[in-house]
Amino acid sequence: MIEDAVTFKGHLRSSYRSNKDARCYYVWRMARFHGGKDVTMPVTASCVVSGDPFIRTLDLIADAIARRYLGTDVAAAYRWGNALGYLPDIPSGRSATA
Repeated sequence: MIEDAVTFKGHLRSSYRSNKDARCYYVWRMARFHGGKDVTMPVTASCVVSGDPFIRTLDLIADAIARRYLGTDVAAAYRWGNALGYLPDIPSGRSATA
């Protein structure tokens, strides 16, 4: 159900317009973040699921969707890790700017 809500015709949706399901919004936003489509900090996404007992499961779903539809789930980690000085050397084939 979550994957169907955040994808359309085999692609991750470019926008998510429904606020009715906080979990679907969170997964969509985190998949875009981790996949490199939108690497600005997803603060609102974290707020809408604050206190949700299934947050770890939602993170796993978001990572899987990012890998499946965007090819990676570490683009934001490389961008922010590099910007904050944690990853001085970006692995070959990875973009420091997503």
